Amino acid sequence: MTPVPVRSVAMRGQMTPSGYLPENHEWRDTLTEVVSGRRQGKDPMSLPTAILTAAGHGPRRTRDVVAALGDVPLNCEVRAHKDLRGHCLGCQENAAEVRRCTIINCPLWPYRMGRNPHNPRRGRNPFAKAD
Repeated sequence: MTPVPVRSVAMRGQMTPSGYLPENHEWRDTLTEVVSGRRQGKDPMSLPTAILTAAGHGPRRTRDVVAALGDVPLNCEVRAHKDLRGHCLGCQENAAEVRRCTIINCPLWPYRMGRNPHNPRRGRNPFAKAD
């Protein structure tokens, strides 16, 4: 069975009578959690890449992530995934708010920690001996 291609998120939510509904709203409980009565985003590095991809956050090149933001101005110094965090810091009040971000339909959401969650070396200790 061929997997159904997932459309990448690009801030294409919609307004409803009860408020804004993100395009990937069905993933809200998977990508976020309630801590001390407040909803906050989970660390993308702790989520399996299959879940991120299914939620619309598949692997992308940096320029594709920037293009998905549309007309939102970004610093022209963005060259790598780690540089995307700078935009998040401009959007939120401080680094703690960036860590807790719940805007799961933002293309930058999985890169807000300054790391690429789709990196094939993620979770590996570079100093561990190879078996």
